[in-house]
Amino acid sequence: MSDIFLDIFMEKLKKYEMPKRDLNIDINMDDLPEPKDTDQAAVDGGGGQTRLEGGLSIRIARAILIGNNILEKDLDLEIDEWDSLSSLEALRSSLELSLANRSNVLTFVDGSAYTQLSAWITRIIKIALGKAKSSEIVALPRTLSALNELLKLNKSNVAFIAKEPKFRILKEVILAQRLTALEGRDYSRCLRDGPLDKKQLYVLIMKHKQILRPLSSPSLLDSHIVTSEGVSKGITLGLPKKLRNRLFPSEFRKILNMAAEMYKFTVGRDIEIPRGLEGICYMRAPIIWWVKYGRWKITIEEFSGPPLCLAPYREMGDVKPRTLAAFLSQSGSNYHAWLSLAHSLSTMRSEHFMTYLNILREQKDLSISTTREELLYLK
Repeated sequence: MSDIFLDIFMEKLKKYEMPKRDLNIDINMDDLPEPKDTDQAAVDGGGGQTRLEGGLSIRIARAILIGNNILEKDLDLEIDEWDSLSSLEALRSSLELSLANRSNVLTFVDGSAYTQLSAWITRIIKIALGKAKSSEIVALPRTLSALNELLKLNKSNVAFIAKEPKFRILKEVILAQRLTALEGRDYSRCLRDGPLDKKQLYVLIMKHKQILRPLSSPSLLDSHIVTSEGVSKGITLGLPKKLRNRLFPSEFRKILNMAAEMYKFTVGRDIEIPRGLEGICYMRAPIIWWVKYGRWKITIEEFSGPPLCLAPYREMGDVKPRTLAAFLSQSGSNYHAWLSLAHSLSTMRSEHFMTYLNILREQKDLSISTTREELLYLK
């Protein structure tokens, strides 16, 4: 069918002035290493959630590990009375990370280790302090499982890859460096403890508006700044000091026990806390690099920073990513071959989800006749 609005769109477009962004931000990118072929694999996953008749909710997640002569897959499901996207996310992540832990070669995992790590620790603390939503509380078992798998992965030959994520980490570090040069105070050192104070930052940006204007826009992402081919300096990704102080083993053990009690109070079931999880304090913090090759912009994260309890919130250093040469050997002008394949095989599409629901209806005599496709949440 033809679009009856196309003529209006063309008229509007003729008169429309495209906005321009004056970046004027210099980022020193190091040369990319020569590709180095080595045995490697990739992990990705997908999932979906919907409501059924009778007040039940179903979540299904699946993940795949694939590489040369490597193919492992797993699927899990939950059926309960809760709508919880937090639980779906943790269910999917737990599957992905458990598969990565089964790999005996260099493994690239789709996503960001730091995003997961900070979100899960924050969620556990919120639950323990009674500040979490019910949808977060019911996600606690899967969150603990996923965090435990991430802790195990800390010592493995693994890197996390995100394609053009909406990070503002590099921007934050550059802003601190420029403020240090303008004000004579070491704002980069201030950034070691946590984000810069927003009120103070606003005053300083207004004071140096002409110089800092390109960095002051909330819409500016790291991916907008990275324009030259190469690899950026590495940035340590620690937690804010207040959060970091809660990770010492005796303190975090208390938090885990409090969170388990809150879960039992809400759901009415006991929860098993994985052994050794209080040792998250000694986990090596991730370091992140931005990489541009061809038309692709990615971040690569490796567990190569100091222990999480001691890691600064943000700090730029000269350490190089040890897995980048291997990543480039499977990329070239195209995106990474194994990651692309893992993504295409694991992504949960609506027809997949509806097939699972129809099988559930037949096998478990569940009534799903009123489930509508637009109620599905897929990722």
